[in-house]
Amino acid sequence: MGFDNLDANFDLTSDLENSHMKISGEVKDGKADVGISADKFMLKDGAKLVNYKLPSDLGNIHTTFDASYKGSLDKIEPHGISAKGKVTAFRGQNLHFEDINFDIKNCALKMSALKGSKAQVMAEMVLRYAPQGI
Repeated sequence: MGFDNLDANFDLTSDLENSHMKISGEVKDGKADVGISADKFMLKDGAKLVNYKLPSDLGNIHTTFDASYKGSLDKIEPHGISAKGKVTAFRGQNLHFEDINFDIKNCALKMSALKGSKAQVMAEMVLRYAPQGI
């Protein structure tokens, strides 16, 4: 990690509970160019970070992803956010589904069809319980 006044460049690895992530990029003149990747990111770890309680089955779901943000630090620019990844197949007590691929670009989410037991119910739960703005 290097600093020059308010500018910085970094190449970090981090553990968030059971999730391992790599974060790299730079901040220059109030603009960020940052990449984040994870080979196994547990939803319960992300929820815990923002103090959000997930229904029990959903917390054990994990994802792999590569994401980036290019834009202002003063006000987040949604069009600067992109991500591509996969929610890994899951078999829980009350829910199971096959792999779900996703792509976020230009404020649009594209994802493969949900297949599995109660998959449609899960999609509705995510939309119902997701924080505002998702």
